[in-house]
Amino acid sequence: MMNQFQLFPINRDGHTMHVVHDALWFETVFAALDQLHNDVCTEPLNTVSTLAPADMIGWLEDIIYTAQETVNEIRVNYPKTNLTDAELLSQKAR
Repeated sequence: MMNQFQLFPINRDGHTMHVVHDALWFETVFAALDQLHNDVCTEPLNTVSTLAPADMIGWLEDIIYTAQETVNEIRVNYPKTNLTDAELLSQKAR
């Protein structure tokens, strides 16, 4: 079973097992990022992470890019996927 800190379960042989990207997985990823946001807003950065601020930003930008590319791939493969309300509002503002 996966807990909030185990996004990629490892079997006894040390190999990554197939990950089911279910609601719990997405909730765990979101909770981790939300906790990071809360910590960064309320704590000195050097107590939140051992990474340099530029490295944290780099990781977060990579995560955002990968998430956006994943959304794009899903929409290409499943064309009936609707835009979210936020995306519709963003398109109207252009």
